[in-house]
Amino acid sequence: AGAATKVGGRGGRLSLTRLFSRDRRSSLEVGDVAVDLPAGNDDSDGSDDGGAISARGFLAEYNFEPHHILRLPPKSTVRQFLPYVVPVTTTSVGRVSLFLSMAHVVSSCMGVVGMAAQTIALGIFDALCPLSQSLTLAAQAFVPGALEEQDRLRRAAGQEAEATGRPREKSPDVLAQFSRQFLKAGAAFGLFTTLLATATPFLSGLMTTNAAVVSQIAVVMPHLAAIFALHGLVMSAEGVLLGKEDVNYLGWMYGAFFFIMPAWMMRVKLGALNLGKTVGLDSVWGIFLVYQLMRSVLWAGRAAMPTK
Repeated sequence: AGAATKVGGRGGRLSLTRLFSRDRRSSLEVGDVAVDLPAGNDDSDGSDDGGAISARGFLAEYNFEPHHILRLPPKSTVRQFLPYVVPVTTTSVGRVSLFLSMAHVVSSCMGVVGMAAQTIALGIFDALCPLSQSLTLAAQAFVPGALEEQDRLRRAAGQEAEATGRPREKSPDVLAQFSRQFLKAGAAFGLFTTLLATATPFLSGLMTTNAAVVSQIAVVMPHLAAIFALHGLVMSAEGVLLGKEDVNYLGWMYGAFFFIMPAWMMRVKLGALNLGKTVGLDSVWGIFLVYQLMRSVLWAGRAAMPTK
């Protein structure tokens, strides 16, 4: 079957050639890498290669053509992903609605100077965001391991109680402990990005020489600093919730924010155009700060809850 490499001493195989298995129930072929399953089966060439997991057969064996992309997925696949469609969609849409409504309010009632200052302030915000957003990905990588360890300890405690006849001892809540430690890391990231955000007035001077624009950006610097002070906590807590597959909670919350935040932003526009109120970038970024505070309390509180 071609060149093969033993993996982990378990008879596993990393192969660069196409592998086939007569027993389709024990093989998954999806590409260029193949790993033998423990159960042995004869290959089509007569050798005993075991059930094969391949990353190539998906394209090679089933004669994949570009027009196959237009085919509807099987009903079993649809049923598997259907529970995630609504919460994931509302989460994505709920995030964007705040920025869209903020852009609309700034462009409609704050003039050219406000729009220029908003562009620079938002650019600095977007540049610093990935520093904390990496915590979301890291949490999703570690949470499954914490859940697995927690399940192992609970099974061990149950087996020990059954063997000794004594009451079952409460096993440590590994996930809750991990969540609290990770939230602390998020708070530390928030302090770091806050220090960077305080440099906003100096960074804005590198992007424009217009004194009016620079002064507008300096007004929102305290709001940016406060937002980033909470951003690490928000992102770490959101990563823990995603790792726990608590997508329904996030979906409901972001679904509510989708309506609440734009409605609040529109009140700023109404006050400026119809009521003659003086508004500036601090008006819309102040709403953003409240939104960030709400997320930090809701997300962190949910993530730190004991695991059932």
